[in-house]
Amino acid sequence: MIINNIDVYRDGGTVKVETNEGIFYIDRRIRTETKGGVYDDYPKRGNIMDNGEEIKQRLYNSLEGYEHPFYKNIEGIREFIKPKQIR
Repeated sequence: MIINNIDVYRDGGTVKVETNEGIFYIDRRIRTETKGGVYDDYPKRGNIMDNGEEIKQRLYNSLEGYEHPFYKNIEGIREFIKPKQIR
């Protein structure tokens, strides 16, 4: 999986990750019941993905060494995306 772009929303920090395999949204909204869930669209209008932990693992691994022109603290984003069990 190759990361093309990352964006962070002002709703508490939902992370949008654009990859060569699709666009994924990691839920970090304030007062959400699905914090850390992976969605196929913005969490308010998208569907939570059943294979979210697998996707988070792949995103986590792909973010190692990734550099973004605006978000300098990629490790902070990577830490949030970290799956429950790292493989």
